Amino acid sequence: EDLHLKDGALQAHSEHSRKLFHHRTPPGARMREESCAQVIVKSSLFEAFFALVVITNAVFIGYDVQRTVDSDGERSTGVQIIQYSYTGLFTLELILRICAHGRRFFVSEEWMWAWLDVFIVASSLWDVVVEVVTAIMEGQGDLESIAGLS
Repeated sequence: EDLHLKDGALQAHSEHSRKLFHHRTPPGARMREESCAQVIVKSSLFEAFFALVVITNAVFIGYDVQRTVDSDGERSTGVQIIQYSYTGLFTLELILRICAHGRRFFVSEEWMWAWLDVFIVASSLWDVVVEVVTAIMEGQGDLESIAGLS
């Protein structure tokens, strides 16, 4: 008889808990929705891909430095495109991490790495801007040729 009463109490408690949970959670809703950026950034594929990008970028930088030392210092269009591609990838990674973590990205335990990433990406973007503006100035002669700067 005690077992029967215990089973009845357990069943009543579980029914009560289900009603409370159902009342607090709208139908179809999860306990905590993750944003698309959070899902992407938490992915092991994301981590592996950008680890590979870092390694190949280091190899590319070594190649570029050696080629620059051995040649006249001019970069080919192909090398510039590869550099811009790496800059784009690192910018995308930074944007995704900021979107996933918000302000916590800058104040978490790994805040120094976060700010280092920001500095490196900003430096790379600045380098691209300077190269583009320099190419335009060499091709056109002055800054008046750039729309919005004259």
